[in-house]
Amino acid sequence: MTPFYTSLHHLPAHIQNLETFVLDRTTYVNVDTTTGEGIQRASQLGLASSHLANIIISPHFHDMASQIFSTTSPGRMFALFRHPVDRAISMYYYLAKATWDPQYNPQLTQMSVEDYAKSKYIENNWLTRFLVSKPGGTLNHSDMLMAKKIIKFKCLVGLYDDIEASMARFHRYFGWNAKETPETKSRIKQCTSEKITQGDKNILEHPTVRQNSVAWNAIVHQNRFDMELYEYAKKIYRIQGEQIFDVVGHEPPPRGGSKIMEEEEEQVLEVGGGSKSMAEEDVYEGSGSKSMTLTMADAVEDNTDDEQDKLRTMDGV
Repeated sequence: MTPFYTSLHHLPAHIQNLETFVLDRTTYVNVDTTTGEGIQRASQLGLASSHLANIIISPHFHDMASQIFSTTSPGRMFALFRHPVDRAISMYYYLAKATWDPQYNPQLTQMSVEDYAKSKYIENNWLTRFLVSKPGGTLNHSDMLMAKKIIKFKCLVGLYDDIEASMARFHRYFGWNAKETPETKSRIKQCTSEKITQGDKNILEHPTVRQNSVAWNAIVHQNRFDMELYEYAKKIYRIQGEQIFDVVGHEPPPRGGSKIMEEEEEQVLEVGGGSKSMAEEDVYEGSGSKSMTLTMADAVEDNTDDEQDKLRTMDGV
């Protein structure tokens, strides 16, 4: 099965029907989910209920959840989580040279990593802010707990540090390529591995910072909520691996011990009730500033009944 992507920037708004087209051997839907106007148009045309798109990519997480998806056509968010320090350093090197990006900042070329870590350009708990739709202002502990709840109940978690295994989980959960022959699946797996390696070398490879260095500590100071949220995402990744994908002991528990984790679970559950669909969750209002990925969670016909039961437990993990 070939995923359909919708993230186009040049579509005329007067087109009144959803259509698919092929570009560079990839199938797209004629909507633009990178803008508020495009999301509104996609909603009016019934993008989710059309089932034309298997994957929808958008930087407007909350608008997508409230306008595109519904209780009858729900979506399942999936995302790769990265260590906040690594993420911030990558943004520093990327935005210093990405002349094609609207956020390109030539001033970064005049800064050292330490200067950047102490400057106004450094990220401040970006992930927490993105998830709770709070781009500015002061964050509090309740915001972080709400972000944890969203990850716990709404997200299929992947880890950048375990990207190949994470991609394999995504493929299995959503049934991508489920009907392909074993030979084709093998080629797809090899191609995916090659692309991941190639991407790391050509785009994301850059110097790192030493743990507990001046730059490291400055970034951690600005991202204390995100640091805790990342440890929590690692925990959910481990739990999902055990409960859905039959992976045992793959990911160690977060720092702090089991007692802290148990107390943390109680706090997360106290933030709200049980799991709701994205359309029912009243917290999803606002928008974000970077891309997260939402996907239609269609049933996989080739899965066994036992595997289907495991997939359904996602709503209660």
